[in-house]
Amino acid sequence: MNMDASTIFRWVQCYAPELEKRVRWYQGYRSGSWRVDETYIRVGGQWNYLFWAVDKRGELINFMLLDRRDTGAAYRFLGKALKTMRRWPPHSIITTSLAPIPKPSIGCGVNVN
Repeated sequence: MNMDASTIFRWVQCYAPELEKRVRWYQGYRSGSWRVDETYIRVGGQWNYLFWAVDKRGELINFMLLDRRDTGAAYRFLGKALKTMRRWPPHSIITTSLAPIPKPSIGCGVNVN
């Protein structure tokens, strides 16, 4: 049976998200300590931010490719990761020491440290 590569690619695009949802449950428990990070990569000629989370053993929890790096993007990514692992929430989330997300401020310009 001869099949074009673009047909297979379309099938992967169509069915991979559903397969991922169904298989995720059988992957079992993940460590309660997550490491999250982001980097700037070029995809299709445009620069984007790749956010990812792995557990303590290096198993991928989730990733997200976004066009901007701000607090809203970080919240969207963490929401997606927490939803993916809702049965096994983390007890700690560790980021790099470079502070990839700006610190929030509380009213009247008082910064949270």
